[in-house]
Amino acid sequence: PLSLHDALPIAGACALLGGPYGDGTSGPHWFDVHAEFMYLKRDASTRLVPFTLLDTNPSDTNISGPIVLDTGDLDLGEAPGFRITGTYQVAANSHLEATYFGTFFWRGSAAASTPNHNLYSVLSDFGQQPPGGFLQTDQATLHAIDYTSKLNNVELNWRHHWMSPGYWVHGSWLAGARSVRLEEQFGYFTQVLAHDDPLTPPVNPVERGPADMNYQVSTTNDLVGFQLGGDLFVSLLPGLMVGSELKAGVFGNLADQSTVITATNLNPALVESRPSQDVALVAEASVMAVYQVTPWLSLRGGYQALFVDGVALAPENFNTVAPFPPVAPSRAPVINDNGNVFYHGFTAGLEWLW
Repeated sequence: PLSLHDALPIAGACALLGGPYGDGTSGPHWFDVHAEFMYLKRDASTRLVPFTLLDTNPSDTNISGPIVLDTGDLDLGEAPGFRITGTYQVAANSHLEATYFGTFFWRGSAAASTPNHNLYSVLSDFGQQPPGGFLQTDQATLHAIDYTSKLNNVELNWRHHWMSPGYWVHGSWLAGARSVRLEEQFGYFTQVLAHDDPLTPPVNPVERGPADMNYQVSTTNDLVGFQLGGDLFVSLLPGLMVGSELKAGVFGNLADQSTVITATNLNPALVESRPSQDVALVAEASVMAVYQVTPWLSLRGGYQALFVDGVALAPENFNTVAPFPPVAPSRAPVINDNGNVFYHGFTAGLEWLW
């Protein structure tokens, strides 16, 4: 391993390349303003929800075949956002710290189509109830799903710093309040073109369609709570630090689910909503490197992870009880706030100190 005696010549060389210190030490990891770009991936729904079956023999009254559309087909991918933190010194080694990160918007979509009028929906138990399915959703040529998700976060923390002699090890612990808002929308669209029902006698077929359905589910989660955490950094060379930070807390979640369904022969449109109040968990971890270009300016970059448990996700609040007669009278608004979501990705930015 590299000893301190061996590291000092390397540290001096780094100082000649632009490091702010040339005496084998590093400045404390403090800043007044920190801003960075974030590029996070949002994992898809935790619960697999099937939506569409493709009947492999449309002329047979026994409807069967593979599931060709479910939430596993959705890939929300990555989304850009930003984080900004400002601090105010309240004691020799303590700061108040206000943080915002957000403007994240993820979207994923998928579709199944066929010219043979043989797509069946989960709302009819894939053509079983009622037999042959509903006019608006079954014997369809197109089924599509669309999923969007937004994330914003605000924090106010008190952070207390400490450091070792020579500033080789830096650390802090924090306590504070946090608010997280997660908004989602899920859509399920079905289209049935005019055709002869293959499940009726061919000598006197029943004509079906055209018809369609647009089923929209929206969820909001407002999480507010108290968190604890801390960070630890090690100075590898003058001006160059690597470290990690952990934060976690128990939160109260005010969640809401709302559903709007418009469809052929569904007049008026079906509108439902259901609120809930429950406990949630928010945990955040990061690893990063900070290079102090000057005594007042540093570059930083790293990897970020955020886990949220106990939230209402839009696909998981899709009610599979059909809104069409004769099933509709048994339908009631529901909410599932037991979902979880995981975000992770790269960050890069600047720190200013004056």
